[in-house]
Amino acid sequence: NDILTRLSFYRDPDYQDLISQHNGRGAARYPTLVVPGDRLFFKFTSQNNNGLWGYKFKVKPLEYRLDDQQALNSHNFELGRWLFELFLTQMPQEITERYIVELYDAITLYVIHARPSTKIKGVKLLIQFLLHVHRIPALRLSLLLGRMAKVPDLKKLKPLTQEMDAVMGSLDVNRTIHSQTLQALMELLATADLVQKDFTIGKRRRHHLDTTSSSRDSKEEKEEKDSKEEDNKNTRAGTTAVAVAAPHTCKIDFGQKNMADIRNYGRRRLVVLEAKYSSGATSAASSSSSKNSSSSLDITTSLQAYLNRCGGADLVLPVSFKLLSELKPFGVDPDPSCDKKKLRILYRIEREEYVPGKGAVMNVVKDKLERTLVFRMGTKTQPAVGDGELTHHTISSSPSMFEQVVRISRFTLQAQVAAPETSSSSATVTTDSKNKNNLKAAASSSSSSDGDVKKSSSAGSPRGVATTSTTSSPFGKGNIVATDELLIEAVRLWSLEGSYTQLVPPTGDGKELQPKTELGFANPGHFSNQFTASMWIFLKKEPSKKSTAAPRAILHRGYHITTGDPSPQKFAFRRVKHDTSRMLFMILMDARDNYIQVHCDASSHGAAHIIKSKKQVPVRKWTHVAVVCRGHAIEIFIDGKIDFKGNLQRPMAGNVDPIILGRPTPGFRAAGLPPSRPGAPTNAATPEAQMQSVEAVVKDVRWYVRDLSEKGVKAIMEDCKPNNRKRSSQKNFTLQSPSSLGGDFKSPNMINEAHLDAIDALCTGRRVAIESADSSSSSSNNNSSNAGGDVNPSIWKHWHQWTPRMDMQLMRLFTEIAEHRQKAMGIFKRGALPSLINLPARMVEIPDKLLRPYPLLRGIPRECLRMRFLFIQILNVRILSVLPMVDFSQALSPWSLAHRLSALSHLIFLEIKNIAWTHILQQTATGRGHYVNINLPRAKKAQERGDTSGRKSVFFQLYLQLHFVKPSLLRVDGGSRPWVVSYAGFGGQDAGGLFRDSVSTLCTELQSKWVPLFIPVPNSRDGGVGDNQEKWLPNPSSRSALHISNYAFVGKLMGIAVRGSHMLNLDLPSLVWKPLVGDTVTMSDVKAVDVIAHGRIESLAKALVSANAAATSGSINKESYMDLVPNKFIMIGYDGKEVELKEDGKNIDNTWETREEYLSLLKQAKLAEVRPQAQAIRKGLGTIVPIQLLPLFTWQELEMMVCGKREIDIDYLRANTRYRAPVKGTDPHVKMLWEVLEDFNHEERRLFLRFVWGQSRLPYNPAVVAVAVVGIVAETAHFTTLR
Repeated sequence: NDILTRLSFYRDPDYQDLISQHNGRGAARYPTLVVPGDRLFFKFTSQNNNGLWGYKFKVKPLEYRLDDQQALNSHNFELGRWLFELFLTQMPQEITERYIVELYDAITLYVIHARPSTKIKGVKLLIQFLLHVHRIPALRLSLLLGRMAKVPDLKKLKPLTQEMDAVMGSLDVNRTIHSQTLQALMELLATADLVQKDFTIGKRRRHHLDTTSSSRDSKEEKEEKDSKEEDNKNTRAGTTAVAVAAPHTCKIDFGQKNMADIRNYGRRRLVVLEAKYSSGATSAASSSSSKNSSSSLDITTSLQAYLNRCGGADLVLPVSFKLLSELKPFGVDPDPSCDKKKLRILYRIEREEYVPGKGAVMNVVKDKLERTLVFRMGTKTQPAVGDGELTHHTISSSPSMFEQVVRISRFTLQAQVAAPETSSSSATVTTDSKNKNNLKAAASSSSSSDGDVKKSSSAGSPRGVATTSTTSSPFGKGNIVATDELLIEAVRLWSLEGSYTQLVPPTGDGKELQPKTELGFANPGHFSNQFTASMWIFLKKEPSKKSTAAPRAILHRGYHITTGDPSPQKFAFRRVKHDTSRMLFMILMDARDNYIQVHCDASSHGAAHIIKSKKQVPVRKWTHVAVVCRGHAIEIFIDGKIDFKGNLQRPMAGNVDPIILGRPTPGFRAAGLPPSRPGAPTNAATPEAQMQSVEAVVKDVRWYVRDLSEKGVKAIMEDCKPNNRKRSSQKNFTLQSPSSLGGDFKSPNMINEAHLDAIDALCTGRRVAIESADSSSSSSNNNSSNAGGDVNPSIWKHWHQWTPRMDMQLMRLFTEIAEHRQKAMGIFKRGALPSLINLPARMVEIPDKLLRPYPLLRGIPRECLRMRFLFIQILNVRILSVLPMVDFSQALSPWSLAHRLSALSHLIFLEIKNIAWTHILQQTATGRGHYVNINLPRAKKAQERGDTSGRKSVFFQLYLQLHFVKPSLLRVDGGSRPWVVSYAGFGGQDAGGLFRDSVSTLCTELQSKWVPLFIPVPNSRDGGVGDNQEKWLPNPSSRSALHISNYAFVGKLMGIAVRGSHMLNLDLPSLVWKPLVGDTVTMSDVKAVDVIAHGRIESLAKALVSANAAATSGSINKESYMDLVPNKFIMIGYDGKEVELKEDGKNIDNTWETREEYLSLLKQAKLAEVRPQAQAIRKGLGTIVPIQLLPLFTWQELEMMVCGKREIDIDYLRANTRYRAPVKGTDPHVKMLWEVLEDFNHEERRLFLRFVWGQSRLPYNPAVVAVAVVGIVAETAHFTTLR
């Protein structure tokens, strides 16, 4: 009855609006309380000496009833939302079509004018509405056929677009956006852009029907229209059925050589419509100088020419007018009296696309965009670049964040339509296939009525074909569908990986580089960080050894623009010296010698790597130079021989910036050149000395999007052999045309458009009749097939057979290939995770040994496997670009992008997931650790006495000391320990070993009889049967409040393991892991732990189905049924105890009449038997890590993050070990140690690791591996992330 022990209820989370307060004992002190709201907040306080644990109270939701008049007068939003969902799902189609526009206008009006705090509710409703219209075949059919008198006007969303653009312009897209409203708004506009095509087709179709009806008699028109529609239905229905079950054969003549450059497809470029260069003076200043200040120069033509020379994709201009004036378009000053200049530019963005049957089409992505750029003249006291301002203006044609969200939304929506688990040999048409056939007929008819070229039936089927297969998971595993855009992207990258991009041809006099030469080429657009640059170079003159000029540039790609220095000015020199932007990759020569230097920036902090050749390039002699980037290393080749190899501390990041021959844009420096400092040598190059181009002539300049081997570099020289040996002559040196191109020089990226049409047909499941011998199928494992730019269509013929299970096996296969490739290249010992996104899909070897464990992939040619993996790589690159915009708290909402991405979690690379995951973990690391005291003898004595309650175990001691502290104290970063251990009676000081030992001890206790939280799976009983006999399940009988709290603490331990890679040696089945990532438990998970119970359920279900179908005695009848099942509504649980299937089930008879109810309850009970324990674990896990992102992971990946590698790989352990002097890896006793460890079995290896490290498992992240045994200390490896 003390005043400090009380229970208080509040209306707000700040505990200010008090509802009621209670204290003391007895029911009279705690009357029933009714709270008028949907939530309440409570606080419990207690005196420290009364021994009370807390209060127990129950909350029961009450139904708040309103009559119709009250509901309508109160403008209740939830009522309107309920009516809206009822309207969409239950109303007849005719009613929905009639009021669809009014419904859209009402929701749009609410979204536009709602307060920011309530706007998200309307945004979600609007997304549901648009997706409903797009997905429901009946509605979409009426829309496409023009039956609707009015269609929703998506232009009404323009205010939302302007609002979003204003916010997005001020955000850093590299950071995760936490505003749910902004994320939902972005997804709404992406969905609107997706369904815009449906609305446009509907309007055009309606207009066409109105025009036709005015010129015909209504009766004759009706008969003719009905006849045409019936013909279209029959024709399209046959086409669809054939496309699914018996593909139609279309003939494509490959003999007609209509060649196209595959590099241009998908390429974006800027087109300058108008450019005015003028003074940037204000109106007051302009009145003082009447003519000069008002004059402006039209530089449209010269600016477009400069843009084309720089690649045509990006326009990069320095903010400093002094640097700007070095560029040709800005050589004339419009107003010398003004220290500010202004450039007003009107431009558009174009993109070349391929349309099957039509060829290349130039589309305008954005038109009439306007930007105004301001340039300043810097002084000693006022630099041109202010604090926090960028050093360069940029106008890019790259897709905006909004366009990327639209693109991935379109892809995921089509992936939902695709069949998840259907084989093409046994596919069937769904119940609504008739509507889908009508959709295709409408799309074809509308396109032909609009004047477009009508496609044949062999090229008109959509990408996603729905089937009857469904999955029980809330994130039903989606399949990849080949959209036209994705199709061309895969063909383009496939062609690039098998060929190269020719920057300067081998014929002619070559390209002469002058000091101010800046020649740009569009980037091939490949995302890999592995590439090769090759060229023949002829240096004209010797460099001056006393030169103070800046280094001479040869070739560069990629740039990083910095901002002004916010630090105070301490010296007389300008701060902008420290703000010079840098190139990410550059091949150059110093001003004083001819050594080849490669400067690359492998981090966002400007930490550059410099690789320098051992030999100098001779003057006045043709020399072949090649630079190979392998991601983690740079190799320099001179005349076909490797000259120097340098390793990078961190792998390079790939980019798609233009490739420039010659000098960089003024204001940029090489990544390895530090800014000048006070007291620097007078002969040192300074940032003020702008980099110039090397004076040389280059020929046969090539860019490969893969890393060539030494043999491949030699093949380049043999491909273009010199016609004579006069390398000392600049003009008499000629090269033969590449032999692979038939003698006459052509672009190696030319492709036959007939091949693209064939690929388009094969991806939709149709057969292609090959009428030319040059398109024969390649061998199954020939990496050199199709070595040129052309693509063999035969590798696409298996595309329609792919299923999500095959994709999962493909992902595991290429993960093993990446690990083996990593070991062979020497990256393994540096602790880098296997990078799948940088794996060259086309050129990788697939050994039979690695393919053997994957039965679903054995009958598919290697080239098909490589192409499929390339598709998955493209998908991951696109997902990476939109991750900051995805709100994964909405992952359980079927309409959300997060839900659709979670359905593709089995296709997303772990390295991509880790980018968002590690960023969130770093942002939420708030803990600083906790001190615990463990009495180990007490736990041992309790076990000797046979105490199975676990109250004195190490686990329970940690539970009492850690579970009730603030969870934020346990959210430590990866390099810290969440608690420091002190063993009672021991004198040890915890430097990491005691902590790891406490983790291993509690894991051992959890999987034993001394803590009643986990039990062995039923498969391990009675001698063992089935798989996973080593697994442990949550104890279904442990359901008390204390046990549920214990399970929550287990979840906290899992979160701690994920944050710090403190692996838990737990063997838990998928029945536990799936609920943690939001996946649904299925009967296959039950089979994995209790094969006997699963067999009984399946046999009973099949027997009942056969008996009901036969309606006779069959295999089971009324008498035999009672011999198979208990006579009550009970079952035997995982722990061997009886479980009631319904309330008072032990007293309810199970009869033949209740057989279906019993079977249904039996399945539900088996699936939900450990659900309370799993939910408690998930709740505890959510206090340490953000569970909103967990649906992005598969349950296998979460198990790997929590428990690490089950089997200890000795090669993995050896590669991450370093030796302290005087011990060496070549010492005899060290070799003997590794030989003994290789002979150990996995259990002995775990015991050895426990002895030397305190843990029984190795983490998947090699950066945290630490081994200490007889002079062996673990290497602290660098964790590799994709940027």
